[in-house]
Amino acid sequence: MPELKKFKKYNIITSFKNAIIGLVFGVVTEPSAKIQLFLMLILMSINLFYSNYIFLLIHFVFGLIVLSQEIMNTSIEYICDLVSLEYSNKIKNIKDLAAGSVFLLSFCWGLIILFNLVSSYVKLW
Repeated sequence: MPELKKFKKYNIITSFKNAIIGLVFGVVTEPSAKIQLFLMLILMSINLFYSNYIFLLIHFVFGLIVLSQEIMNTSIEYICDLVSLEYSNKIKNIKDLAAGSVFLLSFCWGLIILFNLVSSYVKLW
């Protein structure tokens, strides 16, 4: 039986460093992650001056959730590409499911943006 390769132990600083490297890699390599980060920063700066701080916090949290899901989607796509570069309906379905989850979160964030715009101009209660 082949001997398993032992991984070296990481300390917390190395773990944070690797997490930041992964985050930067995800944002730099994925065009949609760049768009989502840009949209999040624009919405936060608009809400900083023209809205209340609760919407600022909501946009920040949802922006990070969508960005995180986009990075997970990219990870799933890379894993699927490692398994096989040939066309497969199963791999296509896996990638579509991951993209669908990003779309669903983006849609929810869009509803919050719409609610924020409407509530800024129309008194809802």
